[in-house]
Amino acid sequence: MIITALRVTSVKLPLKEVFQVSFRVVTDADVVLLELETDEGLIGVGEVVPLPRFNGQSVESVTAAIEQYMRPYIVGEDPFRMNRILDRAGRAVAGNMPALCAVDLALHDLVARALGRPVVDLLGGAVRDRVVAVIEMPIEDPERSAARALALVADGFKAFKPKVGRDPLDDAGRLAAIRGAVGEGVTLRVDVNQAWTVDQAIGFLRESERLGVGLELIEQPVPKWDLEGLARIRSRTDVPVMVDESVFTPQDAMRVIRAGAADIINIKQNKSGGLRGAMKIAAIAEAAGVEYLLGVDDPIGIGTAMKVHMACALEQLTRPCEFSEFAVFDDHLLERPFAVEDGHALLPEGPGFGVQIDWERAAAFRHHQGTARPESL
Repeated sequence: MIITALRVTSVKLPLKEVFQVSFRVVTDADVVLLELETDEGLIGVGEVVPLPRFNGQSVESVTAAIEQYMRPYIVGEDPFRMNRILDRAGRAVAGNMPALCAVDLALHDLVARALGRPVVDLLGGAVRDRVVAVIEMPIEDPERSAARALALVADGFKAFKPKVGRDPLDDAGRLAAIRGAVGEGVTLRVDVNQAWTVDQAIGFLRESERLGVGLELIEQPVPKWDLEGLARIRSRTDVPVMVDESVFTPQDAMRVIRAGAADIINIKQNKSGGLRGAMKIAAIAEAAGVEYLLGVDDPIGIGTAMKVHMACALEQLTRPCEFSEFAVFDDHLLERPFAVEDGHALLPEGPGFGVQIDWERAAAFRHHQGTARPESL
């Protein structure tokens, strides 16, 4: 079997509403889809969300990397030689992990379809068939946050990650309003997106404790390079500290672990170059006795399925994973809606990732440029 064709499609999918985080305003999602076709007529599809302020890449840079620089190391190759393809494609454009992610996911989808098996079987097989879904919540006033959380609970979700990163005391008050609305049976974690100093983070955690918020964890409270600061926060709180922006690669994970900078690592496919890199980071965390979970990139179908397949293959994964795409989009561009039940994302059935892009609907959202994000409202 030989890969004979490569096709890149970029789409811009609008969000239901403006989504505010500490460093940007989000109105839509830029997504790059990659199809790899073989001489036997099989097609595998990969997906990635370029985020210039987060992973350093754009629709334009990902598209050019795949179509111009990675293509020679993909077309003409046997898709079962994944390591060879990914190693060479990764060297062709060093550091473009989102582009490599799209290739990685398309290869996994293609190989699994060729075998007539789900991707989870390529990862060692399923140990569960569903994963608890965490929904992100934007920065907004306390009353709206409380109402939003109640509506999500009514939809069956029981785990939320409000974005914070402005005034620590105000943010703690907003979390208290959410807790007061939803009660004790709901998991609350927060994401600061690098916005605070060590002292601000500690002040927020102390105020949240005083208000009885009951946080599961705090994510990336200080800049990604400040491993010493993360370690200081860990030493002064009982709330677990999770890193996101601090860990893109397996080497990053090793540095964070050696510095004692995190209790939990947030693994995302677009940071790590796809499933192969993500599984390496999970293995390093397991070897070091550090927890991990799978984070959100707002994908439109393939990336969502990837997270569920990976989560269902990892027996030591115990924390809820993030699937905010269930709440922020009206349309996921799939032929059939993704299966969600009682706040859980269900493992898709069928070969490959078990989902299919509706290419006719996707055509209506085609767009060849990414969106420039304003800093704040």
